[in-house]
Amino acid sequence: MDIRQQMINTKLEINEDYEEYLRVSRDNYSKDTGHYRALDKAIKETQELRKKITESKNNTDVMEKIYKEMPVLPIEKNTQGYGKVGFRNESQLKISSSLSKELKNYDKYISTTPTQKVLQLKAVRDAWNGLSDDDRNQISSLNISSVKKSNYSVGGVNAGSYNSGTGELEIYIHSSVGMNRTDHIYNTIQHELAHAKFDNIKKESPDKISKFTNTISSDEIRNYPLNDYVASFSNPEKNIDNAWKAKEKRMKKSMAFTKDEIKKAKKDFYANENVQNWSKEIYANETHSAITELIAGTKTVKDVNPRLKQYFKAYEELHQ
Repeated sequence: MDIRQQMINTKLEINEDYEEYLRVSRDNYSKDTGHYRALDKAIKETQELRKKITESKNNTDVMEKIYKEMPVLPIEKNTQGYGKVGFRNESQLKISSSLSKELKNYDKYISTTPTQKVLQLKAVRDAWNGLSDDDRNQISSLNISSVKKSNYSVGGVNAGSYNSGTGELEIYIHSSVGMNRTDHIYNTIQHELAHAKFDNIKKESPDKISKFTNTISSDEIRNYPLNDYVASFSNPEKNIDNAWKAKEKRMKKSMAFTKDEIKKAKKDFYANENVQNWSKEIYANETHSAITELIAGTKTVKDVNPRLKQYFKAYEELHQ
């Protein structure tokens, strides 16, 4: 069984656990209450998601076409040992004592119904342990923490982030989010890990990044983005505008700058060569993560991108 099939099987297992968790929670309420109806709706949504996961497992026609074009990359070893919480290479792990205790208790008393936090932690652990030793070594640490729901991005599916300054991979856990987020964790880890790889290649071989960026940014390929999220970064001018708006908002909020200072900062920002380079490179960076998702099998697609072969070729050259 390949890694992708193992991962899908684990997703299905977690999905079934989550449905059981919802059923136990729902049955604590009367059928005429809002809590019961909300949990019953969540059960149906979980069942729908399980159908989609199963469909992706059986979607052999599209996946075979993708695999046919996929670059041949060396199989990397996965040999790092397990720690007390069941994560490989736990010297890289930073997790709160409460989350660690909750996961260890579930592992010890497996017959108990898992909480939403435990289900997310199981997904993080499975995704992390499925990486290669080299993949895990790309980051300085894996930080798992509970955060408020208000800290999530649009749609509540942003399960984490990568900090290019510290090299840390952050994964966020929350007790009241749905199964779609638990499923999304696998994709998040691959996506953010790809950003770490991109950064590390840039440090060691900046010419490779320049070549990849120029290839991906060519009209022939850029006009066929891999997904809508990547497409949102395809316009360098828009990237700069959005970045300035965010910076300007922070400056105004701090109340430490005059109007003239903000005006000068804007002029300097738009003239900054590093900003200009970043505005083009971010599209290549996000595209690199999208390609990684396809190769890892965490992102399923209904159709094959007409420029997929060129994407894979550029990716292969970048990682040679």
